[in-house]
Amino acid sequence: MKKIYINLLFICFSIVNINAQVVQVTDINPGISDSSPQNFAIIGDDLLFNAFNPSIGFELYRYNKTNNTTVLVQDITPGGSYSSSDIDSSVEYNGDLYFSINSQLYKYETSTKTVSLIPNIYIGDELIVYNNKIYMKGWENSTIDHELYSYDSVTDTVALVSNIYSYNGGSSIPYGFIVFNDKLYFSAETPVIGRELYEFNSVTGVTRIVENINSTNQNNGNGTPKDFTIYNNELYFGAFEPSVGYELFKYDPIADDVVLAADIFPGTDQSGLKDIFLHNNKLFYQARSSTSTGVELHSFDASTGLDTLVKDIIIVNQQNSSPTEFFTFNDRLFFYASSATTGGLRALFAYNDVTDELTEIAPSGFNSLYVDDIIEFDSKLYIGGRTENSAVGQELYVYDDVSVTLVEDIYPGYTRSEPKHFTVYKNELYFSAQNTTSGYELFKYNPETLGVDSFSNNIGVKYYKNALHIEDDTNSVNTIIYNMLGQFIMRSKANTISTETLKPGVYLAIVTKGNRRQTLKFAK
Repeated sequence: MKKIYINLLFICFSIVNINAQVVQVTDINPGISDSSPQNFAIIGDDLLFNAFNPSIGFELYRYNKTNNTTVLVQDITPGGSYSSSDIDSSVEYNGDLYFSINSQLYKYETSTKTVSLIPNIYIGDELIVYNNKIYMKGWENSTIDHELYSYDSVTDTVALVSNIYSYNGGSSIPYGFIVFNDKLYFSAETPVIGRELYEFNSVTGVTRIVENINSTNQNNGNGTPKDFTIYNNELYFGAFEPSVGYELFKYDPIADDVVLAADIFPGTDQSGLKDIFLHNNKLFYQARSSTSTGVELHSFDASTGLDTLVKDIIIVNQQNSSPTEFFTFNDRLFFYASSATTGGLRALFAYNDVTDELTEIAPSGFNSLYVDDIIEFDSKLYIGGRTENSAVGQELYVYDDVSVTLVEDIYPGYTRSEPKHFTVYKNELYFSAQNTTSGYELFKYNPETLGVDSFSNNIGVKYYKNALHIEDDTNSVNTIIYNMLGQFIMRSKANTISTETLKPGVYLAIVTKGNRRQTLKFAK
């Protein structure tokens, strides 16, 4: 019995762990209103991000950890609207940050900490650096519209690279840029051949169509190549060809040929191939391989040339788990997917391709962890998510490759702090969240400040005569009681809390007031 008690105690503390330090960094929009910091970028010694100030709108701010200051970089789009200067995409190039706002290209110069507009060009939301230039979808006027452009910081010039759809001011709309074999590959369209695979060679200055994968009128004549991934010295992607449907293709630069790599759903049926990701020398993706399965986890091995259904996560009625947003952590494949326990919400899974084991990642005592955002930091995964726990909302969790624990209930109780937009800056984790006194603002977490004393702050809590006694001269404390399975039992704001209705057993009380916390384990 003693061994069981220790295990249960561990489970409880894994759920309500308060050994952490989360600090609010700024309050750009004071009070409970939101500034909603997002689009984080680290450049030079500063953390740049978008945030909302009611007097100027959504603009660009700069935070410096060394002097602990947050300043407005520039009111880029005067007028005060919420989305006035929302960054669509960004890329670091020659030590400075380039980004798009409202289809215009801007430069943040690290040395002067100022923003300037790159004139005479409108751009899309995808930027890539290739052979010391920025490439993008751009347009100057109605004559040359949505074509391949470049920007050279040395000469400070914008140039049209290729007018692929040159007829009557049409748009080829290049996207999906990837650098492979020292060339730039992308998808683009023309009225004659549809949307197909293109290549640009900066050495020769030549842009060419690699192959007309779909030469028929089906699918509006489009091969629609996308999800480009480099694997085994070849370029893999999904594309449509009438005889097989939308399947896995590859481009071999030596043979200069595009061929079918795998007909995942045999025949002309659509496989639903999506989110191709390279992990441990195999490609993983979501796809459907037959009418008896849904969209599930598949893999492709170039050594065998075979597609494999790895796991049918939801086996009932051909429902879709739709695994997506793959990443590798500690040599395992992690991803989001629906399961039988999530009701359509995305939960976190880990797949070990050596042992062929699939694990749904969740705190002990819970079925799932519904994930909103995730990042690897300090050799762990930090997660903004929630369980089915009725006492804790969407909060900050950590996974150390063994177990999931709650870092902190930033907004105590079931109200969600919703930590998201994670980024690591100067060995600390920064993110957007809300607490009891502010809306969504900039917060940070430092793992080196761990310690129960961080939250004790002398809130006196005692248990005697079948009651919890909170030693505080106000009624503004908040107490939550859990059993040793981590299940919510009751909540109270009183200074004296009767436990007469509790069944005999061991409980944990968490007492909070503002940013102060105290815990007490007691037996009834």
